[in-house]
Amino acid sequence: MPVSNIKRPKTGGRQAGVQNKVSREVRQAAMLHADDALAALVALMSEATNEQVRLGAARELLDRACGRTADAVEVLRFENADTRNGKPQTLDDMLAEL
Repeated sequence: MPVSNIKRPKTGGRQAGVQNKVSREVRQAAMLHADDALAALVALMSEATNEQVRLGAARELLDRACGRTADAVEVLRFENADTRNGKPQTLDDMLAEL
């Protein structure tokens, strides 16, 4: 039977943005151990003999506390997104206009 290129509307399933029930249950179960996991990361960062382990633990802690850093490509794309008089406008320039 030939494959058709006709796009059919999606029917059924979960509404966009609604979490899967299993994901919600797993997240709730994981939250019970969040304090212990955080303490383990702090211990690894402070006490591990391997520098890679200490660095990895420090990054994980920073990612959770401050959020992950933007990729350089994303930052450059944003800074060059708006131009005034043919000159790229930086994030500082855009914020100064607010």
